[in-house]
Amino acid sequence: SAAQTGNAVEVLFAPGDRVGHKVFGTGTVRELNGSGAGARITIDFDNGTSKVLSLLIAPVTKLED
Repeated sequence: SAAQTGNAVEVLFAPGDRVGHKVFGTGTVRELNGSGAGARITIDFDNGTSKVLSLLIAPVTKLED
């Protein structure tokens, strides 16, 4: 849980979630790694690129169904 990891950001995203990024557009979360300042999110973007981004600074928003 977020209380155990100390990082509430992690619970906002899960593999399979659809997300949007200001530069790269829309994509699907592949995986989450690390915690706290080292937390990373891997996203497969619809334009064919994949990116590993810092959860703390990436302008990523979860898209609602």
